[in-house]
Formats: sequence, C-alpha cells, structure tokens
Amino acid sequence: ISSSSKWKTICAQIRNRDDNKCRLCDSTEKLHVHHLTYERLGNERPEDLVTLCELCHSDQHKLANTIRINNKSLKGDKNKSIRQAWAATKSKLKQRKKRKRSSKKLWNQVLNLLNN
Repeated sequence: ISSSSKWKTICAQIRNRDDNKCRLCDSTEKLHVHHLTYERLGNERPEDLVTLCELCHSDQHKLANTIRINNKSLKGDKNKSIRQAWAATKSKLKQRKKRKRSSKKLWNQVLNLLNN
C-alpha cells in the first residue's frame, strides 16, 4: 500500500492538513504519515492518520510496543496499543508548553504516566 498512487495522494493530503510538519515536534524534515489505527487499512479516514517526523514516528511505534508488552490484556491488540500510545503522548505534550525534539525524558515520562 505504501507505494500506491492512492496512498501517495492520501499522504500528501494528510501532510498538507498538518501544515507539512510533525504534529509532535513541528519538524519539517523526513515526514511520515502514521496510522492511529489499522482498522480501516486501505480505506483510511483522515482522522486515522497523522503526520510525524521519522524520529517521532519511530518513538510512537516503540511506545505502542512497550504498552503491548507491559499490558497483558493488549498482547494481541495492536490498534488499542497504538491509540493508547497516541493518547498518552498527546496528554503529556499538553502538560508541557514546549517539547524538546527527541527527548528520551519525554518518552520515559509518558511510560510513567501509563504505568500510574
């Protein structure tokens, strides 16, 4: 799906909607379109997708994997862990006025927030 013309068009629309910058750190470099759910894979809605830089995209997947590993009830539910990772990250970012790019401390704080 990542190389199809339909996907490329969708990605361009999502990046444009998000002002061609990462929704987490405002970077304009190495932008990816991240799925917030895989429930409609191939028929994504705009709200299923978000623009992230390469680093934040990687961090979101690492966080989702950590959530799945640490929460036995989510072992087989990739969608739920992805949504929880995004919700936790957005919640933590709202608490901070500014986010320093690629801060490991931020991700540790998000993990601590989830474990409380």
